[in-house]
Amino acid sequence: MKLRAKAYLRIAAEDWRKKYNRVGPSREGLHRVELNFKYGFVDETGKELIPPKYEQVWGSREGLHRVELKDKWGLVDKTGKELIPPKYTWIEDFIKGIAVVQLNFRKWGFIDKTGKEVIPLKYDYVEGWFDGFYKVKLDDKWGYVNEQGKEVISPKYADIWSFHDGLAIVNVGGEYVESEEDEDLEDEDLDRDSYTLEGGQWGFVNKQGEEVIPPKYDWVDYFHNGIAKVKLGDKMGWVTKEGKELLITKDKYIEIKNLIELEIITEKELINGVKERAV
Repeated sequence: MKLRAKAYLRIAAEDWRKKYNRVGPSREGLHRVELNFKYGFVDETGKELIPPKYEQVWGSREGLHRVELKDKWGLVDKTGKELIPPKYTWIEDFIKGIAVVQLNFRKWGFIDKTGKEVIPLKYDYVEGWFDGFYKVKLDDKWGYVNEQGKEVISPKYADIWSFHDGLAIVNVGGEYVESEEDEDLEDEDLDRDSYTLEGGQWGFVNKQGEEVIPPKYDWVDYFHNGIAKVKLGDKMGWVTKEGKELLITKDKYIEIKNLIELEIITEKELINGVKERAV
């Protein structure tokens, strides 16, 4: 009898599923549910925490849910309390207490969990999250905002790359041009990968925005173990984080590169003047 009673209770408890068109799997104790093409969340007992009234809902990230209503996005907490009414064109996931938002398909900025705009919606674009930084674009120039929502590198570079070995590559004066194979595409079909950055000078900045290697090179590579490959005019070579460089002709560079690959000498030894006879 006890087994029958338990089975009855279990079946009764599962009856709440029947009222919905679809019930998603449990994640952090919540089920995403659909009812008449509207979405919400219920707990394990079927209690509606976020009523199915939204056109779309996204799962919890740092305790908040993104919800869409009339093509606008807002935020609700796990209790269903609406913290930010749906008003943004888009809201990214929260990362360490801040999220990227876009308003009216135009400007981008950052909000905290209370909905306060910690950085006003002023950017033309915000790209990803790389090692604690967001890449931001303003008037065709790029910079970085850190994970605390502070603009640490103002948008002034033609491009800025991700950090490696504590430094990021930057370009001044270059321009993005459409790749030849994409010239027949319509504007709406083009993306950033359809363009190539040409010209300008390359250098390096640290995470405080300081130009530790001012942009002057025609080409640079990432830093590895404190050394980066560079090209200036018809010469190639290496530079240290302190700005100490060794530039040589292309033929000599190829010759020395082979010695480096054979581990006969190192870039650091060359730059520091050790084994100078090799050059």
